[in-house]
Amino acid sequence: MGRVTQSDALSWLPPEGQPLVELVFIDPPYELIPSLGLKLLSHVLHCVNPAVDPLVLFETPGEIALTHPSWELVKRLGGKNAHQPGVSVFRRRASPLDPPTSGA
Repeated sequence: MGRVTQSDALSWLPPEGQPLVELVFIDPPYELIPSLGLKLLSHVLHCVNPAVDPLVLFETPGEIALTHPSWELVKRLGGKNAHQPGVSVFRRRASPLDPPTSGA
């Protein structure tokens, strides 16, 4: 069974010997997203297990649309208007350095 950890997303790393995570939910203070959003998505790359197609759910207000070269936006929920909460669902883009998956 999985577990839920609440932590500072910029400093958290999986404990030594523990598996990498499959799902990350990021909900920073809205005023910090313009300066920290890309940094958060970059840090999460070190925490997720690429073998299981990890997802990041990132809560942002409607006026902020994040993009990152290592993450593909697959769905945007809510946040239709400025200051209205929304969630961006990101899937890790495949890297040429990733090992092939069992279906490949």
